[in-house]
Amino acid sequence: SLVSRLANPAIPTVLSFGKFIANGATNIIPNEVKIEGTFRTFDEDWRKKALSQIQQITYHTAQSFNVEAEIKILNGYPSLVNNTELYKTVKSIIETFLPEEKVKILDIRTTAEDFAYFAQKYPSLMFRIGTGGSDYCSYPLHSPNFDVNDEIFSFAHGLLSFIAYNLTK
Repeated sequence: SLVSRLANPAIPTVLSFGKFIANGATNIIPNEVKIEGTFRTFDEDWRKKALSQIQQITYHTAQSFNVEAEIKILNGYPSLVNNTELYKTVKSIIETFLPEEKVKILDIRTTAEDFAYFAQKYPSLMFRIGTGGSDYCSYPLHSPNFDVNDEIFSFAHGLLSFIAYNLTK
């Protein structure tokens, strides 16, 4: 309910739990359950409030069931925000390198990425060079079956060189 009830709907927010370990059995309730997840948002003030709320909700829920809960929240990556001016400049450079149908503007994504630390200090831009969804490999990025077509590296090298050259003109 944190995201659905407390988050500002105008601020993208993701709270998901992808790991749940409860080593019981069909007739044995485990003594311990571990849950791990991720919280992502574009607003650092909301992140602080939400993490505090997660702690309070966890504590009060455990208390209401007369059990103990220990919560460890590790500092994840900050929000990754592209520099608007750099985005406009690089987008126009890319559009002179690639045919229009090859350039896709993606919706905002709550990407967890260490590049965000760099982007907090310097005007930065992160974009994706597509590698999947082709005849070569149709598996998603985090699939154990994902395989990058090595031909993309020469294309990417050319594109990145073109961008760097045009930014230094």
